[in-house]
Amino acid sequence: MTRPKRTRGKVLEELQAVSDEKIILQAAVDRHRLQQLQRELDGSQIERATKKAKKSNGKAMKLKYFKYLADNNIVDISNSSADLHMQGFNNATKTRMSNPVLLSDEFDRNIEKIVKGFKKIKSIPNLKLTLNICEMHKARGEDEKVVHRIYLHILRLHAEKPWVFSGENLSRYSEFDLQIKFWGYVFETYLGRRKEVVLQWGDTMSNTCKKISLRFKLDLRLLILKDNDMIADGGTGEFARKVTKAKLYADTLKSVVTTKCHLNGFLMSTPYLSEKEVPNVKFPVIQIMGLQGRLSALRIKKKKVYVLESICSFRFPNTLPQIKSGDIEQLVNALTITENMIIELERLYNDGQSSNDENAMTRVLNELPRRKKLKLENWVTDVVWDKADEEDEGGEDAEDENDEDTDDESQKSEEND
Repeated sequence: MTRPKRTRGKVLEELQAVSDEKIILQAAVDRHRLQQLQRELDGSQIERATKKAKKSNGKAMKLKYFKYLADNNIVDISNSSADLHMQGFNNATKTRMSNPVLLSDEFDRNIEKIVKGFKKIKSIPNLKLTLNICEMHKARGEDEKVVHRIYLHILRLHAEKPWVFSGENLSRYSEFDLQIKFWGYVFETYLGRRKEVVLQWGDTMSNTCKKISLRFKLDLRLLILKDNDMIADGGTGEFARKVTKAKLYADTLKSVVTTKCHLNGFLMSTPYLSEKEVPNVKFPVIQIMGLQGRLSALRIKKKKVYVLESICSFRFPNTLPQIKSGDIEQLVNALTITENMIIELERLYNDGQSSNDENAMTRVLNELPRRKKLKLENWVTDVVWDKADEEDEGGEDAEDENDEDTDDESQKSEEND
């Protein structure tokens, strides 16, 4: 399939265009959320939410989430909680705030010939026919080979081991089961294919966070290397075995606060980055719950205003109707966007290292100004976090029994999609 030439540095321009008006509106929404949640929770619950929230209490964790975002100058324009998100705004404003983010066909790396077969899958015979077509396909180019391997991985699971998707098995899988059986291969195959990126799995802490005594352990870190030396934590990933309210807000909070630390550290390591490039520094935030996933990005929209943007949702398809409806393609698109954000971080890192005085003659002849150092203090704010909250991560064991927002049947119900 012929693809138009990609401009890596512009892959997310239209995805992440956010007006100042929208940021102001969302900040007002967040303040409204906090006020309403504080009214709903009694004093003792508020204290637990801001010091050490009760793990089984999804509402307290939600309050804690928005409190820490406000303390860290972060505006979450990706959150669409039905109970609070749109209250108090007229229809025109609601429309502006809820427009979906779409991926341009220009950056779609899916293989058209095989995707056509996905659309015909209605039964096991259709599935096996499509798998046969996929196995015979001769992939060309590195991008296509990687996507082809992911297609084969998913189709073979459905054709050869369909029981792994049974409701009973999905309900008993641990977080680690999900990483090993489903997500690990997909992420390693796509995002780990270049020597400049290393995926580090399993409750690790970044040195950038350790330096400010922020001791969050992350399920996945995307490390960016240059000449075998790590130059940045290029992305975070958190995994949970199922969807629960407390775990959703706890994992998102941990990822976002950690990513703010990484973003600040990145800007410290790029002293000659121009001010116009600062809003282009976008860090991917990946959140997986069961077989569902969400990709967001954190960046600085303007001086001392951080914005968390929702890029897309995706899932690992566990039914034939999900394959037919395009879930494999959406998964590939999410991986493509993530990789392009990482590649853009590499470019910005290289660009921000040089004052351009090593080419002083060229600069003088072309009458170019000497690069000025970025005044970091004008752009970033310190990470705010109470050490007493570090162990409070919305533990799943407590939620299984007590969280009224636990979605125990969420994965089982997907079988009927």
